[in-house]
Amino acid sequence: MVSRNENTPPKSYVDAVRELTVAHGEALQPGDRIFIFDDPAKREVRLLEVTSDTVPTGVMPVAFRPQPEFPFRSVIVQITPQEWQSIEQGRLALPEGWDLASKRTAWPTN
Repeated sequence: MVSRNENTPPKSYVDAVRELTVAHGEALQPGDRIFIFDDPAKREVRLLEVTSDTVPTGVMPVAFRPQPEFPFRSVIVQITPQEWQSIEQGRLALPEGWDLASKRTAWPTN
């Protein structure tokens, strides 16, 4: 559940990352995960969802423009657990500018 008034946009990059993570994480199945790949410029929220509810298609980023209610560009990638293993093993590439070493686990939250 988002803790802010839904008519109020997130005030910071950190708030935007948290909000998008929670919104997507609450829709996932147990065992699914979300990783954050921070944008050094703090203009783009980058989430990678590892879920068994998708089909293997490779890494296909879906980008969204900033909107008044969410003033950051966002990019979401959904992959299968097997595709995640391929990324970790270096056989499948992340989107350009995403660094595997910089990933942070965002969901499930502890």
